[in-house]
Formats: sequence, structure tokens, C-alpha cells
Amino acid sequence: MGKKENLVTVILFLAVIFGLGIAFFCVKDRAFSENENRYLAQTPKLAARDLASGVYMEEMDGYVSDQFVLRDFFMGTASEYRKLLGMRDIEGVYLADGGYLIQKTESRDVDTELVKQNISYINKFFESCDSVKKERKVFMIVPTAALVLEDKLPAYAPEFDQEGIISEISAGISEGSTLDVTGELKAADKQSFYKTDHHWTTWGAVEAYLAYSRLYERNPAAEEFGFETVSTDFRGSLYSKVLLPDTAYDEIVLAKGIENIPAICDGEGCSLYDYGSLAKKDKYNVFLGGNYGRVDIEGGGKGTLLIIKDSFANSFVPFLTKDYEKIIMLDMRYYMGSAKTLAEAEGVTDILVLYNTANFISDKNIIKLGL
Repeated sequence: MGKKENLVTVILFLAVIFGLGIAFFCVKDRAFSENENRYLAQTPKLAARDLASGVYMEEMDGYVSDQFVLRDFFMGTASEYRKLLGMRDIEGVYLADGGYLIQKTESRDVDTELVKQNISYINKFFESCDSVKKERKVFMIVPTAALVLEDKLPAYAPEFDQEGIISEISAGISEGSTLDVTGELKAADKQSFYKTDHHWTTWGAVEAYLAYSRLYERNPAAEEFGFETVSTDFRGSLYSKVLLPDTAYDEIVLAKGIENIPAICDGEGCSLYDYGSLAKKDKYNVFLGGNYGRVDIEGGGKGTLLIIKDSFANSFVPFLTKDYEKIIMLDMRYYMGSAKTLAEAEGVTDILVLYNTANFISDKNIIKLGL
């Protein structure tokens, strides 16, 4: 390469560097990243104490990283480069067979003491709700895609002993029963987990509903529900971590005739299916519009069901509306009241605790059930 070519290369390099620097100061800061589904760091306030302790520089580093011009483009380019190098573990996401992105959870992510404590909190809660029959208190254990689709994981991919955790939960719940739906999800005829998101699909939720119904000798068939595809361009939470341009798209399927069922989300009217969310990046929010502390749903059956849940229940609960007169869902991340007091006041007849294993091993809000 001659001097002229070297000079052109240097000029282009400097132009890019200075161009990005100028753009950083000229482009308005973004408040929220739809791709990452989180709020971005804003300009930190300068304080002498923070400057001396190093806190200010840490905040500034986070701010520059979050507000970097063309951040999403460079993240996708970096992921593509790692993929070309043969890497199959990028940003805590496995690039699995069949176009699946699967969330990675290692043994070091498991807080064994917290798992034991969470089991004890659920037992304490079940025991405190003594007006509900023991056989009507159920803990549904939802495995992650890494267990259901373990045959699609890269060779020798490190994963936590999920079967061991499920066995520990099953053995530890003494004040109610457990329902492990791993077998049903593995045997499902249709795609039970999204390829680009950590949640189960509507088909996975249906399999779990059928398994739950069999506990009470209700034997509905999946064919009883009509289904419609409402989106064919969904890219979920796991895609947002890698931003690979060749990532597959998912379909979102909903049951028909459920959108008009009355519901109250944190005191305001809401819908089981929020079709407006289909126009946004996080299309999984089509289920209820997101997460709330308390959701009240009117159904067409008998009894009152209390669900203690994580976000997996959002796509699961619509199928229960024909079985119960009333359903109350509590998300302990956001609900500040006493679940025990609520159960007594509402005359709850059935209790369902529904957690995905990856959430259960790390959720520090379940302690509220033991209070």
C-alpha cells in the first residue's frame, strides 16, 4: 500500500472517529431503548463527593455506553463478528440449532440458599391460607427453553442443573402439590417456546393449561379454542441482546374471543390481549399490556383463583377464564400488600403459584409471601 492509500485510510479513520464524537454531542439523548427494553443512562450530575469516590466516572462510563451513536448497529456488528469466529454464546444467549436463541443460566447463577428460602416462603403462604383445601394449592414449575430444547443447545453448553432444582422444589413443597410441565412442553406438537424470546408461546401455555386442568378432572381439548396469528415479525428479549440481522422472526398466536373479557390492572381497565402492543418492539406485551402488581379478571366458571406469578402467566391466564368466576393475579415484584390478607378477604378457593425456574432461583420478592 502506497503513501496515498495510507493517507486516505488515516483520513477516513479520523473522519469516522471525529464524526462519531461530534454526533455524540449533537444527537439528542435517548431515554428508552426499545431493542433492549430498558431505560438508558442520562447525563450524570457532577458532585464533588461522587467525583472523589469514582462514582461519577462510573456513571459517565454507563452514560457514554448507552448513548453511543449507532449503538444498536455496532452491537449487531460485534455479535455477527463473534458468530463468524464460531462463538455460540453471545451476551448470555446461546445460538442454538433451528434458529433458536436460548437464554443461558449457569450453576453460578443459582443462589441455593435463596431457593431453599423461596420454597419455605411458599410453604408458609400455603399453610397460612388454611381456608383453601390443600389439594387446591398448586405450584406450577415452568422449565426454561434450555431444558425443553436441550437437544438444540451447542455441544457442551454449560447449564445449571435444572432437573435437580425442579426435584428440590417438588420435594420441598409440603403444604400443597407441584406440577412440573416439562414433559408436556417437550412432547408438544407445536413450538412451545419462541425462537427469539425467553417466554413460552401460546402453544406452550396451552399445554400447561391442559396439564393444570387434568389435576381437577377437567379435560378440555386444545381444539376447543380458536386461534389466530396476529404477528409474524416478533423478535423478542433474546434478540435484543445479540441484534443479529439474520435472526428469525416469530409468530404470535392468540386465542379468539378472549379480548372482551373484563379485567382491571392496578385499578384501571385493561384487556387480556392488548393489540396496541403489536405495533411496538416488545410485542410480548400483547398479553395484558405488560406486568402489574394486581390484575382482577371476571370469568365464566366457579370459584376464585389466586395466581402468584411471573410474566409467564400473562399468556397462560386467558385459558382459565372459562373455569373460574374470578381470577386475581399478583406479581410480587410490584404488589406491596399482603397476599394472605387478600386471599382471606376475597374468599379464594384455589391458589396457583406459577414461576419459571430461572426466575424462581433469583427472585428476592417471594419473601413477601411469608410475611
